[in-house]
Amino acid sequence: MQYPIRLILNGQASKEIEWHCKHYVGRGLMKRFESGNALAKEMGLDPKVLAKTFEDYNTSVRTKKDPFGKKVRLRHICLCFAL
Repeated sequence: MQYPIRLILNGQASKEIEWHCKHYVGRGLMKRFESGNALAKEMGLDPKVLAKTFEDYNTSVRTKKDPFGKKVRLRHICLCFAL
C-alpha cells in the first residue's frame, strides 16, 4: 500500500463523524484544509486538476453512473475554491 492515504470529506460527512475527525486531527493522523487550493498544494496538484476530479465525481453522483462501475451510494463532494 502506498501512503499517504487521503479521505476527502464534504461538510456534511465531516459533521456526521465530527468526533472522529477531531480525534484524528488532534493525534496528527488527519489534516484539515481550509480550501481546495490548500489541498491541491499539499497533494502536489494543479488546483484545476483537483477541481476537475471533483466535478467528474459529482457528475457521477448526480447521474448515478459511476465510471468504474461501482454500485455504492455516493455523496457529493462540496469543496469549493477559486481558481
